[in-house]
Amino acid sequence: PLCRVDVRSLVVSAAAPSDGPAAAPASPRSLGFTRDGGIIQRYDPHPPAALERPAYIPPHQAGHAELVEIAYPDHGVARVWRLPRELQEEDG
Repeated sequence: PLCRVDVRSLVVSAAAPSDGPAAAPASPRSLGFTRDGGIIQRYDPHPPAALERPAYIPPHQAGHAELVEIAYPDHGVARVWRLPRELQEEDG
């Protein structure tokens, strides 16, 4: 896998309400890194339906696809579409 960071737990913990003042938005570096030095810039568990999904996402699961954007210094940004593990296991 390209990304070995559980981005879902980061988003859930960042969105959890706190008793103190509102926290600053998460910086890309706070979301994590890939093993190849990429910086996770964005995780969207529910991207807009208007964004075209790649061919490797089965059409019947397109509404469940998640989007992760990873910046690789000196190489650009990768847009990675993925399905939650429980859906990947269904299609086996």
